[in-house]
Amino acid sequence: LYEVCGDPDRKLLEFVEVDLESDAEKWDAAVKGCDACIHTAGPVKLTVDDVQKELLDPILKGIANVFGACQRSGTVKRVVYT
Repeated sequence: LYEVCGDPDRKLLEFVEVDLESDAEKWDAAVKGCDACIHTAGPVKLTVDDVQKELLDPILKGIANVFGACQRSGTVKRVVYT
């Protein structure tokens, strides 16, 4: 992925892992100083008892956390959400 992004020396692209439901401070720290954010994670479960509670709620909270942190950062200009 580093080569695809034109960063073979691994100086421009950084990978950060933060739980989707972590508090705002962790998300703010994850995007601090970044000019872009690529959000590529979400809960994956083959079977669930409660779709809303186990999948949709964490996804929606994660989206709010990611976009909220990017907006608060003052530096993030682009967000890619997959």
